Amino acid sequence: MMRPLFASILTFTLCLLLQSCTNRGDTEHSKHSLSPEKLTELRCGYAVWPKIIEIDPKTGKLSGIFHEYLTELATVLDIKVEWSYEISYGDVPTALASGKIDAFCAGLWPVASRAKVITFVKPIAYNPIYAYSRVGFTPPGSDIQSLNNPQVRIATVDGEFSDLISQRRFKLAETVSLPKLSDGPQLLLTLASKKADVTFTDITSGERFMKAQPGTILQTFPDPMMAYGMTIALEKGNFALKEILDIATDELLNSGVIEHIVSKYQDFPGEILIPARDFSQGE
Repeated sequence: MMRPLFASILTFTLCLLLQSCTNRGDTEHSKHSLSPEKLTELRCGYAVWPKIIEIDPKTGKLSGIFHEYLTELATVLDIKVEWSYEISYGDVPTALASGKIDAFCAGLWPVASRAKVITFVKPIAYNPIYAYSRVGFTPPGSDIQSLNNPQVRIATVDGEFSDLISQRRFKLAETVSLPKLSDGPQLLLTLASKKADVTFTDITSGERFMKAQPGTILQTFPDPMMAYGMTIALEKGNFALKEILDIATDELLNSGVIEHIVSKYQDFPGEILIPARDFSQGE
């Protein structure tokens, strides 16, 4: 009598456990699932950066490459874009994972460490990154790696690219860290005020600052140290939304819409690099 009863209890318990695991898996799957017909609004977080996202101080209106890009995405997808929150770069993964925003729509650069906690939409363009230094600073050597030196002070913004690249490639250098919501001009002002020797940023930020405050900073080396894609960031694992935005982005790239948007913001040669279209004209 005991054996059949024990077998029945064991079978019942296993069924409950199996159902629990299945439901948990379904919950995790549904968390990252989004069917196209249910996408009616995209809640965007953003950070202010020259030409990418800018705010008019008088009206509070947003403008820039990614504001225009998201406007075009909204048109082709027939959705509404809501610019919900200004978010520091270091807080992007948390804001996405918590559901505070659906996407970070401000040209986040996809670096390997971010890819562990973020899913990226395909880039619309690429930013070449240069080293900039204060006037009067002499690099220890003739190449970028010479900056990996205890005598060099590198200005960074917490959680932003300058911070990530400094930790990875210039561990021996001293870090002069700025708070999370600091912008490009504040980063370069650290050089102008001689609180740091060098930092890493895009041509737009560097050229604007040199024009506004001539004789304070300069480009340290003639060649870019790298180029990073300008992307939309999503919650890690949200591949359904990524697929939708990837396809819509392809449509805008291949129709020339992105090239037209970016061309309006190009002030310096090689400032922003546009990827080649996915097709070519036949003979």
